[in-house]
Amino acid sequence: MSRNGSKLVLALCLLAALSFGLASGALTSGFGAYEDEPAHVTTALMLRDWIATRAPLHPVRFAEDYYLHYPKVAIGQWPPVLHIAVALWTLAFGVSQAALLALPWLLAALTAWLTARLVVRELDPDAGARATGLQPRAAPPATLWWSGAVAGIVLLALPLVQEFMSLIMTELPMAFVGTLGALAFGRWLEAPSVKRAVAFALVAVLAILTKGSGLALALVPPFALLLARRPGLALRPSLWVVPVLVGLICAPWYALSLPIVRASWSEGSSPSLEYALRALTYYPPEVVRLGGPAFIALAAVGLLVSLRPRRPQAVSAALAAWLGGLALLHASIPSSLEARHLVVAAPALTVFACLGAHAVVRRAVAWGLVRFADPRWAALGASALLVLPFGALRFTQVKKDWHGFDEAAALVCANADLQGDTVLVASGAAGEGLLVLGFALHEAPRRDRQVLRASKVLASASWIGDGYETRFESAAGVREWLASVPVAAVLLDASTPERHRRAHLVQLRDALEGAPETWTLAQRVDVVRAGQRFPEALEVWLAPGHAARAPQLLGLDEVLGRAPRGD
Repeated sequence: MSRNGSKLVLALCLLAALSFGLASGALTSGFGAYEDEPAHVTTALMLRDWIATRAPLHPVRFAEDYYLHYPKVAIGQWPPVLHIAVALWTLAFGVSQAALLALPWLLAALTAWLTARLVVRELDPDAGARATGLQPRAAPPATLWWSGAVAGIVLLALPLVQEFMSLIMTELPMAFVGTLGALAFGRWLEAPSVKRAVAFALVAVLAILTKGSGLALALVPPFALLLARRPGLALRPSLWVVPVLVGLICAPWYALSLPIVRASWSEGSSPSLEYALRALTYYPPEVVRLGGPAFIALAAVGLLVSLRPRRPQAVSAALAAWLGGLALLHASIPSSLEARHLVVAAPALTVFACLGAHAVVRRAVAWGLVRFADPRWAALGASALLVLPFGALRFTQVKKDWHGFDEAAALVCANADLQGDTVLVASGAAGEGLLVLGFALHEAPRRDRQVLRASKVLASASWIGDGYETRFESAAGVREWLASVPVAAVLLDASTPERHRRAHLVQLRDALEGAPETWTLAQRVDVVRAGQRFPEALEVWLAPGHAARAPQLLGLDEVLGRAPRGD
């Protein structure tokens, strides 16, 4: 492939990703667009501090100690690749907002660039021959690179992709490595070899240790062999290197973490027909909403043309198999029903949509419906067919707008009288996570303060909120507990959504308001949740007499919500 064309497309993708990222307002927003985001960042900060401080503590003991101070670490809840990547990135570039966001923006640009390369590869009629060494390498026509660039920018413009390119979440990294895995297996299909099998295996390991949906790559080989009409290749010895290598590396992690992960599945603890039926009714409309009806119609055309019986394309077969594996995985594993899972499928769908647009234009030319004297105009027409319906029907500028939580944490950190004192944060899952992360960011790498989560120390529940019960019978019990710890400051969020406004928050408010001689409402901070403003919703309560009391470090059982009931 043309080196200059590839570099130009990469530059355009970087510029587009940066533009969308800056336009989203993410640089001034908190990390709370999803409840999982604060946990990802806090876990990465923990790994960063462990590496940076060269602590003599055992990794597990260090993680436990870190959790005692900033209880939003989620080791085992997700595979480790994202957290390791963010930790190493912040070691190199720091933990500023801009540094943290630069990583997903870069990943978004690389994913768009990979999408562009796949489009060029599949539109180039000689790509397969070059890949197998039957023809000398030659640059594909420049028009194909422009088509690829348009496809990459359309991918970045998809509202769901825009949203996740400014989040520290697993979806975008998974989109990149999953698509790369499909390409790697497609290349093995074109020219089977041990080298290409090992390449696919290593990418599969990276994907599976990034997010559980990476397990869908296990279905790519059988599905792709069938779609490419090459089932005989299943007997090639090089193919069987893949399960051995992937199993040896990934099986230990999943054997240890599966009980933790299954406890967080919100749709059931095991696969069921009832969940599969709900998934099959939920995801098709979300797929259409991803890029609009015209986008998905073009993707369907591209899929059919690429897999035509006479000459199915190997890489297209692998991409289609990747989509099929993802569909089967999310229809069987009851983790959750959420549109965000489609981010992982977006690059492959964009490739097929671009291929479909070119197929429609070619057919229109063959039927005499349109005439293009120059092939470049045909490529331009295909790009317009991809862009215009999407732009008119589906394009929107996505904003990230979460404020108030980091500001409240900064106020407490700046208070000289509260240095190192215990703080209680009380909100929903996202709000508490943002507040804990705020303290971790402002105080890193020190750990002289214990931040407590009200949902853990004043109540108990499973990861997804089942089995909820308060620890204390009344506000009086909460008040006595606050004095016994002792807690010097409470950050109480009145903007907590109704579904997360549990009984312990009512008890906490009653305990604070019922003891004016002990607790003072010192300040109110405006809160913005997903663009919705809640004036003076985050309250900062202080106990003026806290300086006379020596704080005590609570143990893991209490911080994790496993302490016995009070009162």
